[in-house]
Amino acid sequence: IYKYVCMTIFVIGMIGNGLSVIVFSRKVLRRRSCAIYFLALAATDLLNLSFSLINIVLPSYNFSITAKSSVICKLHVFIVYFTSDYSNYLLAVASIDRAISIQCSLKAKTFCRAKVAIYIIITLGT
Repeated sequence: IYKYVCMTIFVIGMIGNGLSVIVFSRKVLRRRSCAIYFLALAATDLLNLSFSLINIVLPSYNFSITAKSSVICKLHVFIVYFTSDYSNYLLAVASIDRAISIQCSLKAKTFCRAKVAIYIIITLGT
């Protein structure tokens, strides 16, 4: 029953995040900094969902990717933890972006821009 619950979560998560990527990729929304953060968040969550469930679902079919190679195992663990933490950072930055745009309209013109959002996303990822 565990593998069916995980597969259901996987399918719902992939559909939801896939639709979010489609919506936030629209040209109208790409000019807004918060939409760019949410686009990066949806893409990160897609990656996290894919790699997290590999280690849960595949062993129930008597197959394990992480048991094949230590490099693959280390890469898998890194991607899972990195994307999990990165999602939290993106949520925090999107919240700060929204707070600045609501509370400080003068600072919003310099901070809440698409180019700044892209720079912050890249900086957080490195």
